[in-house]
Amino acid sequence: MNKKVIVKKSIASLIIVLIGVFAYMMWVKFSFRRNFLVSVNNFLNYVTLSTYENENIYNKWHDCDFKKAIESESCTKISVPLNWEAKDSPKIGIFIRRIGNPNPKRIIILLSGGPGGNGSEYNSFVQTMYKNNPDQLYIIPNHRGTGFSEPLLCSSDSRLTSMQDIETKDFNKCVDELREKYKGDLKYFNSWQAGMDIHAILSLYPNIKVSIYAASYGTLWAQRVLSIKNDNIDRVYLDSPLPIGYTNLDDRKFELPLKNFYNTCKNSMFCNKRMGVNSFEEVKNIFNGVNSRKKCIGAFNDDLLKTISTRSLWLLQYNFNASLFPLLVSALKNCDVKLVENIFKFDEVSNNMILGKYGYSTYLHHNILCNEMTRDKYSSKNDYGFIDIQNERCSLFPKYSIDKYNKIDFKESKFKTIIVYGDADTSTTPAFAQNLSNQFPESNKLILRLENLAHAPFSFSVDYSEFYEDKFYEGEKCINEILDSFFKGSDTWPDVSCASKLYPPIYSSEKGLTSFEKLVNEFVLYI
Repeated sequence: MNKKVIVKKSIASLIIVLIGVFAYMMWVKFSFRRNFLVSVNNFLNYVTLSTYENENIYNKWHDCDFKKAIESESCTKISVPLNWEAKDSPKIGIFIRRIGNPNPKRIIILLSGGPGGNGSEYNSFVQTMYKNNPDQLYIIPNHRGTGFSEPLLCSSDSRLTSMQDIETKDFNKCVDELREKYKGDLKYFNSWQAGMDIHAILSLYPNIKVSIYAASYGTLWAQRVLSIKNDNIDRVYLDSPLPIGYTNLDDRKFELPLKNFYNTCKNSMFCNKRMGVNSFEEVKNIFNGVNSRKKCIGAFNDDLLKTISTRSLWLLQYNFNASLFPLLVSALKNCDVKLVENIFKFDEVSNNMILGKYGYSTYLHHNILCNEMTRDKYSSKNDYGFIDIQNERCSLFPKYSIDKYNKIDFKESKFKTIIVYGDADTSTTPAFAQNLSNQFPESNKLILRLENLAHAPFSFSVDYSEFYEDKFYEGEKCINEILDSFFKGSDTWPDVSCASKLYPPIYSSEKGLTSFEKLVNEFVLYI
């Protein structure tokens, strides 16, 4: 090999080495910078999740996390009394996320469900609304007792995403710990106190018009806010409402949501074919047979039988879960263990992905559920083998009463109200929406009933674009246009005619149903 070739190869090697060194140095530089920023952010989040002894984070807006949903997003905490009616009450922290113009012309406060739901579910909606209305500010608080506010979580429960059922022994142990920690103060984690928290937030922005956007339990929370004071509030949107004083969950019969599902499914040749049953009685007999161990004997173990009996009905709660139900009926009919397991794994993982690192407190959920929505009123007797453990868990929580705040009448109110509900809702029945509508004056309310849609039909963005893009985008456009028009404060009601054409559950499309079944199995295998 001649010297020229050797020199050329040496130079080429040196260049490669230098490029490698430079690339490594840049990687180290940017990796260090990113890691440093992540560390700073983690520290902020650590402080946020602390016991709120560090006063330096209060009333100071800072970055919420490393990757913002929107550039104008920031977070803070305010200090509020645990009991607003006691001058010497200990203080707790309420976490607030804001997105938009810090000096706004209008505030839209978003009250999530749960109790204690994650306001991040509204990110897509907020991004669209803010893009169209840069003068508005969106405020998303974490309810007291959950998320990054003062949490009702205990040391024995390391999971932040406790949306799904916790084993009874662990649940009982944690409730004992919380009762010992808070003693009688556990009763102050209620909807009225949470309503006062919202007014403390709104006091940061005096004399600015306020709109309320609320879904599910958030609608009950909103009623507390409105009943305390509503001078600056001129627009209220209530999705799948719970009326105060009329939340007897025994109205939520097992038979009704199943009949709604069956009637919708049988009218779709795709869904009916996949489900493969000939009558509503057959659906009932399949579930009853499995849960009574008369069907699929030896196929389903005790843990899976418990999952089927406690969680099957709730697949129908939301439109994005309902598509799992015909697959479940088919799987039970054919004793398909793997598909049954994958359906519930997919459902659980999907819920946990929605929550992310959010500290959902099932204890706050039950504390309010048991005292303000139902106590010893919920019957779990049925012909399907379904089991509801609410009464059992409610017996663990101390009783409290806020009945003196339950006399609510908004018939003289000046604000405009839209009430939306799905007639296939398994959580808050159409009767709930109709009852609440009676509290508002005819001239200032608009009631929107959505056929064959389930719980919170406007409040969850369900991406069906893989299956039929046109219907998905038409639906999203419809919802956004209605809410955008409403929250701009126009004197006229928005045009809601498009709502009658909102996309149906995914099982109304053969492509959608088969693709979704494939997704369920592949997704579970992937994770």
